[in-house]
Amino acid sequence: MTLPRFPDHTRAGVQSRSRTFARKRLILGITAVGTAVVGAVCILLVDLPGILLSTSREQPWWLAVTTIALAMCVPLVAASPFDLVGGAVLVRRPPRAGQWFAAWARAAVTQLAVWTGVACVLLGAARIGGAVVAIGAFAVLQLLLASARGAIAGSAASFSRVGSAGASERIAQAASGASIEVPRVRVVESGDEAFSGGWLGLWPSTLVVPASWLQKPLPWLQAALVRRVVAARSGAHTRGVLLAVAWNTFGFALVQLTVSGDVGTAAGIVRTAAGMTVWTFLAVLLLPTPSRWAVFAVDAEASRGTEASAIADVIEQTDRWQDDEPARRKAVETIFHPVPARDERMRRLATAAKAPPLRFAAYSVARHALYLSWGGLSLVSRAVHCNVGRPALLVMLPSD
Repeated sequence: MTLPRFPDHTRAGVQSRSRTFARKRLILGITAVGTAVVGAVCILLVDLPGILLSTSREQPWWLAVTTIALAMCVPLVAASPFDLVGGAVLVRRPPRAGQWFAAWARAAVTQLAVWTGVACVLLGAARIGGAVVAIGAFAVLQLLLASARGAIAGSAASFSRVGSAGASERIAQAASGASIEVPRVRVVESGDEAFSGGWLGLWPSTLVVPASWLQKPLPWLQAALVRRVVAARSGAHTRGVLLAVAWNTFGFALVQLTVSGDVGTAAGIVRTAAGMTVWTFLAVLLLPTPSRWAVFAVDAEASRGTEASAIADVIEQTDRWQDDEPARRKAVETIFHPVPARDERMRRLATAAKAPPLRFAAYSVARHALYLSWGGLSLVSRAVHCNVGRPALLVMLPSD
């Protein structure tokens, strides 16, 4: 087996610039998440929903849903300055102003539509069977969101499917080496270089692959597919989704018991949104650790099925498309990064460091939890450093 090479960091200027980009986005994400959480706490402390919205189940259902939708417009507009910086300033290829606004509006309308649908279901469930039925409905909503991930991602951002003969031939070659059926692979073009695709569904059925991957050499493309196949066939992807569902459902139940009051009312739904914003913030702090363990486990297993040097190339290039941050301080990575720094990943490959057991790995659980928190109307899901202001990453957050 060919051992992966360690990256050359003698070019201090290049390293400094890449770290500056990553750190600026991290600071933006911390500020955006912090603002959302502080705002949510303040809303709960003064009980703003109880002051401004109905606390009665006698309010007509349609009127309750309308007022909830209008209330949820406020945080979307309030977050727009962070989105503007994250989508039009702190990106490597800044879009035109009109182009950015159209993309932002499309993503915002999609998320508001999903939130409104969620509010309809939770409101009806609570009025029929109280908090217990609402908690069950929330768990089911998350499973539906996981199953509909591809459709929602396509609604939130512009993706064009690539079906040229050349692309199909290349995918067929790589898929054959990675032991995945060609019909299960969908190649899409995205305007965001950090888009890394991923599996759709609770039990992975379709693998979305960025068109940019087809420009890489065949061994690279095959290695990238091998990593995804390992995550699917080992059950790591499904465990990641299910653990995210469990985490969010526990938080939703806790919110019902503590701050939301009657979730069968407009005020109760908006209190739930504020409470779930705080709970999702805890996911941002705690779930990156099992996510990193899963990345190490998948890297190690994938390197057994293909050349370790090819896996190392995949690690290096996908990071360059995203944070482009070779190394991080341990404290910073522990709290904020569900994908380990590429230097550490490549060091583990080169030294054959013991990886966590793949059979227990929960792949990308932190970022699954963010997307699935849409079922609780959480505001944090669109504010983290990897996707703030970037519609293509709103639903399918980077996992590599």
